[in-house]
Amino acid sequence: MSFLALSGFLKRDPMRPLFLLCKTLLVLLPFSACFIPASYRLETAETERYEVVTEDGWVLPLYYYPAQGVTKPKASVILCHGLSVNRFDLDFDEKNSLARYLAREGYEAWVMERRGAGNSHRMGGAKKPYDWNFDDYVVKDLPAILKFVRQQAKTSDLVWLGHSAGGMVMYAYLTTHEVEPPFRLVSIASPGEFQYLHDFFQRNPLLQKVAWRSVNGPLKTLPLRTLARTFYPWLMVSPHDQWLWHVLFNPENLDERDFWQLHANSWEDLPVLEWRQWYDWATSGDFRAADRKFSYRDHLSKMDVPALFIAGSVDNLVSTEAVLYAYEQASSTEKTFREFGRWNGDRDDYGHIDLILGREAPYEVFPFIVSWLNQTDF
Repeated sequence: MSFLALSGFLKRDPMRPLFLLCKTLLVLLPFSACFIPASYRLETAETERYEVVTEDGWVLPLYYYPAQGVTKPKASVILCHGLSVNRFDLDFDEKNSLARYLAREGYEAWVMERRGAGNSHRMGGAKKPYDWNFDDYVVKDLPAILKFVRQQAKTSDLVWLGHSAGGMVMYAYLTTHEVEPPFRLVSIASPGEFQYLHDFFQRNPLLQKVAWRSVNGPLKTLPLRTLARTFYPWLMVSPHDQWLWHVLFNPENLDERDFWQLHANSWEDLPVLEWRQWYDWATSGDFRAADRKFSYRDHLSKMDVPALFIAGSVDNLVSTEAVLYAYEQASSTEKTFREFGRWNGDRDDYGHIDLILGREAPYEVFPFIVSWLNQTDF
């Protein structure tokens, strides 16, 4: 098929290739998991695990790493993962675990999983219908987690550390709730607005049409975990050769083995209800509640806690300007913005994922976060 013919085919029905792909996956699914080598499977380190129950019956796991080498923790840090991933986002392995790094530096770390991710589940073992959106994390998950940690922590000093969407849920929470002091925020690659995605879709109407079909079609969930597990055995090629991965990270700053372990262990399915909300943000440029009546973006000035905002110099998923917007809108008297990249004296340029899992992150990003925490007053 010629390029022109293929282009015309996609314009007539851009979703048909996806439907054909799904049919193929139905044949491959039964065989996918067995192809993942045991050496590529990640396990949470031996540590305490707690379960937090939300008001609507979701059980959210919390993995606890006690502070090492101190009689009293410097602070309690809640670590929240990004979009469509689980705890391995921030607790990967001994080298690439921000949670364990913080524990070694004298902070107690609580790694959470939001509803639908990892070992979270509904009470009674009921199957999890994909009936939640981003707002449910803000209104139901965060209050339960914050209350539990406040009760269990060995110090009253609390830090929320989120990567990508994990930082955004706290942005939204701070615009709609009062947070009990003392409290600090660390957001890593977390945008405060989406004008950059709005502009991208304006330049690429075909991609916008495909995205529109995905949020208005018959699917209840985007099977990202299923796709990752299914394609894992057949995509064992260098991430340098795949343009999609350049959107997620800088291949020069991520070990290939770590990439494949991430691919095999971290992805989670995404409810279409939540995806529809992200689509709304991308096409409107706003960051707002699902009913579109309240704009989190327009109320970011309510963020008045000490805060650190981190961006990557070559992050192709979240622009530096979108993170900088959140920093500029925050009314905190103590706030810091830091972009990691070679222009700023760092060893490498950083993309979206390698800010937490990159080859250089444990030597540059992690120490910077701890240094900021050590020097910033509550």
